[in-house]
Amino acid sequence: MILDGLIVLVVGITVLVSFQQGLLVPLLTSGFWLGPWIWTWMNWTWYLSAVPPTLRGNPVALLTVSLVVSILLGYCGARLAIFLRHRRALRGPDGLLGIFINGGLAGLLMYGLISTLTVFDMAVGPFLNSDSVTAAQAAVLEQTLESNPITARIFVKADLDRLQAETSQTPPATLEAVPQLNTVIGIYRDFVRPQLKGSRLAGRILALGTRIHR
Repeated sequence: MILDGLIVLVVGITVLVSFQQGLLVPLLTSGFWLGPWIWTWMNWTWYLSAVPPTLRGNPVALLTVSLVVSILLGYCGARLAIFLRHRRALRGPDGLLGIFINGGLAGLLMYGLISTLTVFDMAVGPFLNSDSVTAAQAAVLEQTLESNPITARIFVKADLDRLQAETSQTPPATLEAVPQLNTVIGIYRDFVRPQLKGSRLAGRILALGTRIHR
């Protein structure tokens, strides 16, 4: 499964690089990478106003642009960390600390990814075999998407509110009222759902993360 491979790849590479490079290099790299990406999600409205109008209705393009910018900043962070690590005062326990701290951060990143996919599963799953939307379904959809900070920012709240308003009209509302949701359902049905359901590691990471979070 691609999802299991991604989990092993991210955590494994993080631990290996931390063993070889210590704490500073992976930490600054991930910080310069994840920091701007998280800031983008927390300021999603500003991000939408900054990108070209042609991209605003395409969630895949929005994610791609934010990832590319974050990766470039992560590279800058890595170069800075390598420069700083050449100083002898920063060597020594740096490698041992790097394995545990950066490995834990990689696990936390995977937990966040799987949590987001799980929210998508709960929100989008009921619509896989249905074109129409009832008022109750629209309310549950909006509530579920807003329960996760990432999914809450992928979809424009005004579109979800419009979908809920149209459920009281005749004929019944359809998913075409929210083009973003229609696109995501296709991606979810063809790729995300098979990966999430077939993963052997996702459930364990989610259970462990939930237990620690409590």
